[in-house]
Amino acid sequence: MTETSFPHSTRQDLRDLYLADQRAWVVAFSGGKDSTAVLQLVCETLMELGSRARKPVYVISSDTGVEAPVVVTYLETVLAAVDTWAASALPMLRTTLVRPRIAERFWPKLIGLGYPPPTRWFRWCTTTMKIKPCRRAIEEISREFGSVACCSAHAPPKAATAAAI
Repeated sequence: MTETSFPHSTRQDLRDLYLADQRAWVVAFSGGKDSTAVLQLVCETLMELGSRARKPVYVISSDTGVEAPVVVTYLETVLAAVDTWAASALPMLRTTLVRPRIAERFWPKLIGLGYPPPTRWFRWCTTTMKIKPCRRAIEEISREFGSVACCSAHAPPKAATAAAI
């Protein structure tokens, strides 16, 4: 790879941002290809920084309780592997798997409270089961460190991608 390649320039941007202040970092990790690429770039950046990489980096994943068991197992396995590797390579990196509170879970909402099933236009489950637990974890980290910088992957909308082809 050349010094002007995308991964190199992205890692340079990440280095600059990481060193710019003392805020803890939060990396959103779903286990998909986009968030895996972001986590890989963040880890490579931290490795390149060596002893200058001191502030904490939290990798946050979400288990809503309605994913297929294979997906949850995959997430747990990947997070455990990251924890094991980071223990010696990047001790400032920690992972956490958040879950919704019982009252926020799918079945208590659907059956217990009579919520309608989620649709494309009414996606109560995303806010309640993913965003709220992640927000609580971020707020807890913020209480300890003042504030956080969040890293997440955003794939282009499928329609924009299709139009470009």
